[in-house]
Amino acid sequence: MPLGTWEMSGFKMKVYGISYATALPREELIQAAKEAADDYLARPTTQRTHGVGFIGIHDGRGENQIFVDRWINENELMHKIWVSAVPSPGDIYPAPEDFNSVCIWDLKVQCFEREAWMRHVLANPHGQDFDGYLADTLSGSF
Repeated sequence: MPLGTWEMSGFKMKVYGISYATALPREELIQAAKEAADDYLARPTTQRTHGVGFIGIHDGRGENQIFVDRWINENELMHKIWVSAVPSPGDIYPAPEDFNSVCIWDLKVQCFEREAWMRHVLANPHGQDFDGYLADTLSGSF
């Protein structure tokens, strides 16, 4: 479910909520995601960024996951993941090295975002349209 667009550290990020047991992720997890994403996006990178991307906040069955994907260079994602235990959603930590890259529910968001990036930025005959990209969100439950 789309949770709006967050402006943070010079980025505009589409935000999605995915939840196993409730309509929306728990507020503790949303707040932890906001703080982690803002801190992460504020850090410099050597990659060329576009100032846009997306965040997934997944209140899961086995554990919680937060991912921040910012578009870099021409056609790449810089992907960062945090996790927390279900009973303590706000106690997030960076995912271990051998952690999964993305779960099947999160993949739906990434697949949609790839297509939106293609439509509005890479294959747009009128040039890069970042506002169009930000307005193009996946809707419904997933």
